[in-house]
Parts: sequence; structure tokens; C-alpha cells
Amino acid sequence: MIDATVSDPREADEPKTLVEAAYKRLRRDIIEGMHPPGEKLRVEHLKEQYDVGAGT
Repeated sequence: MIDATVSDPREADEPKTLVEAAYKRLRRDIIEGMHPPGEKLRVEHLKEQYDVGAGT
């Protein structure tokens, strides 16, 4: 079944919030190996790297 609410399939991938954008960037970086297995993801480093606040 096709979702008629999305006219362009690429629009579904666009983040709607800052939280979603940060999540997608972090997820992509983990999958691509920018954060190796076992590395601690420290909030202070992630804030700086992804230019977001601690709450995000």
C-alpha cells in the first residue's frame, strides 16, 4: 500500500525536528564506522560534534 500523504518519497527521509536530525546523523556515523564498537558516546563530545544541546 502506498502512503498518499507523501508526494515525494525523498520527503519522508527529511528530519522534522532537531532531535530526529541528530539521531539520523549519529546513526549514520555509527553504521559508517566513525564511532567504533565499544567507544563511549559521551554527551559532551556528541554535543560539540553534532552542534546540539545536551537535551537533544
